[in-house]
Amino acid sequence: DMGAFPYLTDNDGSDWYVETSGSDVSGSGTSDNPFASVQAGLNFAINDSNSVYVAAGTYYENVEWVIENQGMQLIGEDQATTIIDGGGTGSVLSIDAIFPADETHVSGFTLTNGYAEYGGGLKLYRSSANVSDMIITGNTAYAPSEAGAGMYITGTYNSEGGPDYPTFDNIIVSNNLATGNAYSSAGGIYTYYNISPTFSNCIIENNYAANKGGGIVAGSGSVIYNNCIIRNN
Repeated sequence: DMGAFPYLTDNDGSDWYVETSGSDVSGSGTSDNPFASVQAGLNFAINDSNSVYVAAGTYYENVEWVIENQGMQLIGEDQATTIIDGGGTGSVLSIDAIFPADETHVSGFTLTNGYAEYGGGLKLYRSSANVSDMIITGNTAYAPSEAGAGMYITGTYNSEGGPDYPTFDNIIVSNNLATGNAYSSAGGIYTYYNISPTFSNCIIENNYAANKGGGIVAGSGSVIYNNCIIRNN
């Protein structure tokens, strides 16, 4: 994993670049010599206000992003053409903000083909990130309770930095399945514990849960919806 050896790159800037034609072996993360995986870009983006720019294409990976800095950005070229495919082997994108990273921004991706106990598409933990212009579709979660197949969003204790206030703008959550057993719920979105997300201009449709909450289950905290469409769940 090239991301474990930051001394191998000569990129001393704050921007990192990823393309399907790049390389995680010989790439340096510059626009002229990009990495091949989203994970490599994030592994090198370890300073405040770093940004990772991902070109259009399909990236077959399960991305784990532990955020320890302020002002981090993960930006795809276009939500319809910049695709992260989880390969049916875990959450597509997992974000854990161990630092109070309120300025984190994620935008411009399709997250698909995730298969995890919780949060097949997006798993967001203790973060007030801004997530925008995303399509989260075709993911599965199999937990025997609140699975959150499309998105699983949870907060943390007050003493650890909570509550958290993530925002979601222009998000499509569709055709996700919570089907682990007869008690699986929250096909589209699950929110729980000391977190108060705001959804604006979102479409939540055609999601399914074996038990309840085909579209959304809000376990605790408040959820705000602005100009959202919720249908056929």
